[in-house]
Amino acid sequence: MAPPFMRSARGVRGSARGRGPPSRGRRHGLSGISVTRIAERVREHFPHLKILPRCRDRPHYWELRKLGCIAVFRETFGSVYEAGVESLKQLGFRSYTAHRLARR
Repeated sequence: MAPPFMRSARGVRGSARGRGPPSRGRRHGLSGISVTRIAERVREHFPHLKILPRCRDRPHYWELRKLGCIAVFRETFGSVYEAGVESLKQLGFRSYTAHRLARR
């Protein structure tokens, strides 16, 4: 079998080989557990850093909140926009400017 980076997405994950779509938690290559582990490591090494993670469901949301992540976003299209605006605000942009830049 070819290495993962050489396989076509349709040939391996599509219905052509009978496997179906990838599982919900591993859509983007990171499962909820991995995101939680990353948040734990970041919090451990950089306690002052503000983490803006994305969660996949309610239990995952509460896990991230327990780690001290204040702004947690759901995995939806709108959350990408919201996370971008919040990131710009955390970097020091005013609210109006952050929203204006995100609309571009």
